[in-house]
Amino acid sequence: MSDNQNWYTYVIIRKDISLVQQIVQASHAALEAGHKFPTTPTTSYLILLEVENEHELLKAKKHLDHYLIPNELFHEPDNDLGFSAVCTIAIKGSKRKLLSRFKLYEE
Repeated sequence: MSDNQNWYTYVIIRKDISLVQQIVQASHAALEAGHKFPTTPTTSYLILLEVENEHELLKAKKHLDHYLIPNELFHEPDNDLGFSAVCTIAIKGSKRKLLSRFKLYEE
């Protein structure tokens, strides 16, 4: 199956929080998006991307909104983390190129 036919869900996480919180916050965002958005007809691949801080995360959300990519922004109510991650609806085809401006996650 070509990449144009596969579904991909993107989670964008802040790098300025601890590794443990990065894992937790990415999971929260994906879980919330899973409750909000309809399921895909097949499995979606999960791609983890990173931004430097909350300001960059909010810019990423604006980018997604501008290109009409539905997304779920997660706000952590504990530990004063603020907005910590954003997860997209599953997308495929040319829409994936709109996420190429973001860096693939690295520990």
